[in-house]
Amino acid sequence: MKLWPNQAAAVNAPIARRFHFGPDWRRVTEQRRSRHSHTSAVEAEITTDGLRIGGDLIPPTSQALDAALGASCREIQIPLHAGGVRRIRVFDQLGFAYYLDETPPEVPSVLFVFFPPDASFQVGRAFDGCLRVNDTPLTPELTETRLPTSGALRFDPQFGHKWRAVTPRFSVWLSLRRRPNRIGKRAGAVRLTDVSICYDDTHGRRGTG
Repeated sequence: MKLWPNQAAAVNAPIARRFHFGPDWRRVTEQRRSRHSHTSAVEAEITTDGLRIGGDLIPPTSQALDAALGASCREIQIPLHAGGVRRIRVFDQLGFAYYLDETPPEVPSVLFVFFPPDASFQVGRAFDGCLRVNDTPLTPELTETRLPTSGALRFDPQFGHKWRAVTPRFSVWLSLRRRPNRIGKRAGAVRLTDVSICYDDTHGRRGTG
């Protein structure tokens, strides 16, 4: 399977954009992790303290995230050119995913997927819970002019319709893109596609995987 590196803008792109896959998925290893799933809508908020789910502050560990989400997931293992694998745990029923690393932080990035066709890997559905940033609920129809860029988290524009807020422990990325129309051409206003929290990116330096 060929892994396509990100475009030149990857330096400023969220960690969730590290991988673009070719049409052959057969060599991507997947492992499903079943559990008793409540699959209720997730109530989440990103504050200067971090990610809160159901009002509780969730540390960037797999154990804490799995317990907070309480849903079945599948794990993707993607071979890297330099050796090793990249692990991604995908919660298809929730429209949510997080990355796993062998070195701290264990979870370098989490991802809320608002428009699955633009995700870097297959996600079963869009996030349909409530995610709040700066006291504003985020939705797939949110345009760039309506983004909550001011507040406790202050967002600055980045290349390619992306906005980034930085705290001492993590950064938050809002990514937008035009939607394809009926003939597949992208047109209209850019709209929110995903929101990511990156725990290994607080100084604007980001690898491309």
